[in-house]
Amino acid sequence: MSPRNAILSTQLIISIQQDHFYQHLNKINQKLEEIAFQDRLTQIPNRHYFDYYLDQEWRRMAREKQAFSLIVCDVDFFKAYNDTFGHLQGDYCLQKVAHSLESILQRPADKVTRYGGEEFVIILPNTEVEGAIHVAQKMRLAIKQLKLPSANQKVSQYVTISLGVTSVVPSQKTSPRQLLDEADKALYQAKKQGRDRVVLAKRPTLTTLQNQVCVN
Repeated sequence: MSPRNAILSTQLIISIQQDHFYQHLNKINQKLEEIAFQDRLTQIPNRHYFDYYLDQEWRRMAREKQAFSLIVCDVDFFKAYNDTFGHLQGDYCLQKVAHSLESILQRPADKVTRYGGEEFVIILPNTEVEGAIHVAQKMRLAIKQLKLPSANQKVSQYVTISLGVTSVVPSQKTSPRQLLDEADKALYQAKKQGRDRVVLAKRPTLTTLQNQVCVN
């Protein structure tokens, strides 16, 4: 082999090795990103992912001028559940709830995230309020069908969830944090009204649907 060919051969080998190295590095970075965005207990996206995805999808819906919906929910009487059955059973309850909520979603863009403790937030891009209410009701019923024993048998035989729903077409007059606050307030009302129910946030564009939200 001539010196020139030897140099070219060496350069080719180095180039191939570098390509393999960068492919491996990209895989490592992707794995680290998945770990950073995943809740360790429930194995669904965590609060960090929620913050990232909320802003991303909000901007996308603003560009496309499409409806954007949020559902905030949490497990009813969860502190009592931990106190009654223990934290290991409490962890199991959260895992079952998370997977059940996730199983309801049909579209790749729809995401269930663990916001913290026993609270979950569901992001529904390109979803009108009627669709969001439908999803929330399916989730509420799915959790009851798990038939996890409740810590408060006087209220319910099985573990239940309460849900707050809101929806808007993103614009300069609104923000994703405002939408989250509205859904959270609706969740508070669901708790106040007796739990195990879906409550729609009170906004001028949503009030006509308020009476359509079912409890049972």
